[in-house]
Amino acid sequence: MTTITSPLNRQPDLLDYSSPTQFRFVIHQLPKVEFFTTKEGRKEMITSLKKEIRKANKKENYLDDEEKILIKEFIFKIKKELELEN
Repeated sequence: MTTITSPLNRQPDLLDYSSPTQFRFVIHQLPKVEFFTTKEGRKEMITSLKKEIRKANKKENYLDDEEKILIKEFIFKIKKELELEN
């Protein structure tokens, strides 16, 4: 006979903070990941990205020096990988 017990029911009620093996894990609210999986959520995300790109295009200097280096290195890496595939 197998007893199925939820891990939440097996959490300790009284915590001994000096014990390295006792802990209690609680999630008060789950993140809203369904936003990214719905058609409306994806449309809203695309709209938001387009809006940010338009704002960036209007600025003279959008990136700081660190971001420029990071993006330049990333583009170089992608170009190198694409050359290897041909």
